[in-house]
Amino acid sequence: ASFQTPKLLTLAKDLRQMQITANVDEADIDKVKLGQSATFSIEAYTDEIFEGKVVQVRASTKSTQGVVTYGTIIRTENTGNKFKPGMTATVKIVTGKKDNVIRVPTRVLRFKPESIPNFPYPPGYKKYGKKAVKGGQYLRELWVLRKGNKPEPVEVELGLSERKYVEMVSGPLKEGDLLIAGTSATTGAAK
Repeated sequence: ASFQTPKLLTLAKDLRQMQITANVDEADIDKVKLGQSATFSIEAYTDEIFEGKVVQVRASTKSTQGVVTYGTIIRTENTGNKFKPGMTATVKIVTGKKDNVIRVPTRVLRFKPESIPNFPYPPGYKKYGKKAVKGGQYLRELWVLRKGNKPEPVEVELGLSERKYVEMVSGPLKEGDLLIAGTSATTGAAK
């Protein structure tokens, strides 16, 4: 998961170790645990990804424009003294990881066929909606492009997500299926 851009702070007066205070959304905070790995980037070093560990999840909240967040401290080594106090970081905390899964681009989750005039719904179509299931996963309706360029709704169970992709836990999609994200199709499976 990606979080807001926190500032790097010093630990005591020793710049060999730094800490980042990341503001984690209340919807994600239950997934964040002590000891989890985190990666971050710094605007001054755009081509590099750095690593750290979650060392504290604060119980107090901060509310900005109605969004409630929890301060989460990530500690990192300042090898090469690249980090300076006050730098801006973009943080990703690894809250779960799975290999060899079908991934769906998150942009297809925003597709709404009702927003397209004269959308060719299949006969007898009924909207699925979004239904919660076990463990924070949920069922979701996606649209796949089938033979003859015919759109077909499919219900899939979604799991782990990150900024660009979400895992398909179960459903009829196969690698290489074309998913509808708007008025054009896009490949929606993992490579």
